[in-house]
Amino acid sequence: MDQAAGPGFPWFLLLTGLACVALGFGCMARPGWLSKLAPGSPDAGPLERKWVPGILVASGIALLFAVWSQTFPFPHGAQPYWVTILAVVLHPLGGLALFAVFLWLVILRRWS
Repeated sequence: MDQAAGPGFPWFLLLTGLACVALGFGCMARPGWLSKLAPGSPDAGPLERKWVPGILVASGIALLFAVWSQTFPFPHGAQPYWVTILAVVLHPLGGLALFAVFLWLVILRRWS
């Protein structure tokens, strides 16, 4: 039986994951970057300076794990159960975490 070709390499997941990790580590190293992400809003508080970059890094790692699970050549084409379960769980959680940071920085932070 022939198998249909897959959708190709997940470039969007890779670039989004790398951008999230880079932005998260950049905001950890330079806390002033966090205030520049939401112009027109007050400076970030200490709790926000701690949580937002951590969530960005965690969501980036989750998206990069989804890329790895889709592209790594497992023996005989069979993924272990733990990889399948983590890929199914972490991919949407990473997207939701990224959306939550976006919602916080762009919408909710301006009205607080």
